[in-house]
Amino acid sequence: SAALESGAKFEEMESVEGEYIKFNYDIEESWYEEFAAKAAGNPAFADEVIVVKAADSDSLKNIQNALNGRIEERKKVLQSYAPVEYDKLSESKVKTEGDYVYLVVGSDTKKAEKALEKLF
Repeated sequence: SAALESGAKFEEMESVEGEYIKFNYDIEESWYEEFAAKAAGNPAFADEVIVVKAADSDSLKNIQNALNGRIEERKKVLQSYAPVEYDKLSESKVKTEGDYVYLVVGSDTKKAEKALEKLF
């Protein structure tokens, strides 16, 4: 929520519920203690914010790999017909802070990341 309230511009976002974390991000339920995620309601937009608290160090690595895979998968989908969205993904990076792994994709990723970093 801090990232979304940071003043950074995002497309209309919808919450990602528990069962969709596996489907959307390929993250197993046993890998995390908790998570929060919002993604653009329209799949033609790349905007999304996800923060995951890893269950342990192995899970942390698995989550990092899954989120990096998400970026690459979305880039393949959006590259040919949505260059602006592709650029958002290209500028985004999976980051880790303690037990937390997060990804922010949007028009002003750095501003949103700074708001998130203040929470850690």
